[in-house]
Amino acid sequence: MSDRVEKALRLKREAEEHFSNYLKHMRANELWKAGEYLWGSYHALLLALANAMGKKVPARHAALRRFVLELADIMGDEDIYEAFKDGERLHANFYHPGLLDEEEAEEAILHLESCISKLADVLEQKLRELSVSECSS
Repeated sequence: MSDRVEKALRLKREAEEHFSNYLKHMRANELWKAGEYLWGSYHALLLALANAMGKKVPARHAALRRFVLELADIMGDEDIYEAFKDGERLHANFYHPGLLDEEEAEEAILHLESCISKLADVLEQKLRELSVSECSS
């Protein structure tokens, strides 16, 4: 297994751990904390996908934003970028509780969660493609 695939899989596992923590905090009705874990899951999935696509994207907001804009263009799905903005708002809300009211946080969470599902599917497809290409090499 290549370093590229290993790193993408490690980041995928990290995203899954964050998502598990997100669910735990949602059940406890801790939206501010749940939102931060959801943002962490989205962030890790984006980095995993970038890695699987052979792109070197630093784990910084501006670099990730540029990648998300490119990804949204490739996928023809502006929702991916809108979810990124929601994730940044949830991230800010974690450090400044009350920045978002409950309704705003819930809307951002629902939107981000739906895009996480899309990204997870795209990542799985990219990882399958990489596995096939490694087997045929």
